[in-house]
Amino acid sequence: TARARAAVPGPAVRAALALCLLMLWMTGARAANEPLAIVREISFEGNKTTQPKTMLREMVIHVGDPADPQKIERSRQAIQDLSLFRSVQVRQEPLPDGVRLVITVREKYYVLPYPRLSANVDGQYSYGGALDWNNVAGLNHSLDLQVSQGSPNRENYGQQTSYTGSYTAPFIFDSPYAVTLSSSISRQPMTNPATQLPYVERFKNGEVDVTRTYSNGGPASQGWTVGGGLLSTHENRDGPGAAP
Repeated sequence: TARARAAVPGPAVRAALALCLLMLWMTGARAANEPLAIVREISFEGNKTTQPKTMLREMVIHVGDPADPQKIERSRQAIQDLSLFRSVQVRQEPLPDGVRLVITVREKYYVLPYPRLSANVDGQYSYGGALDWNNVAGLNHSLDLQVSQGSPNRENYGQQTSYTGSYTAPFIFDSPYAVTLSSSISRQPMTNPATQLPYVERFKNGEVDVTRTYSNGGPASQGWTVGGGLLSTHENRDGPGAAP
């Protein structure tokens, strides 16, 4: 019977292998102990609308910090989480005394008009239009406008016309505070069921909300948010059939 014999490396080969492993280990140890390059500049590409400060406040790495890969990735993800961009990429460019971080973004479309239509089996329907404008002035502010007209399909109720609008301004004046202003107006012709006389019912609402975000040193838009506001509602009835 033939027996297979495993070739055992000789002393010279084993010494050479050991030396190679030692050199690899020393190279890795030097790389691990080598200090990170310092971030000397942060620049942005592709932001035709968005202001740099809108993205800078989300970053957890700043000029003068070591180029920590984890902080760079966390900053990239925080900018992506703003929902203003299709994609966010980061690259490093060497400088004589450190590196430059270049953040490249692909912006979304920020102005979106669209129609609105709804109906149900009870014969109630409404139609109208809306406008969503995000990232106003490149500051991540938002404006929402809606107009609609509808029929409640109820006796003594006419077609209702409504207008609503809201504006949200986060980090106003570069502070951790956000302000939201909203208002709505509705008008509906009606008939007094007792006298059968017509009248018009109007509602006007106005609201102001102020919130503060506590980010605890992380991305500015992430963390706890607390706040409050004021709401005013005014109801008015005009016409011969209007009740007091």
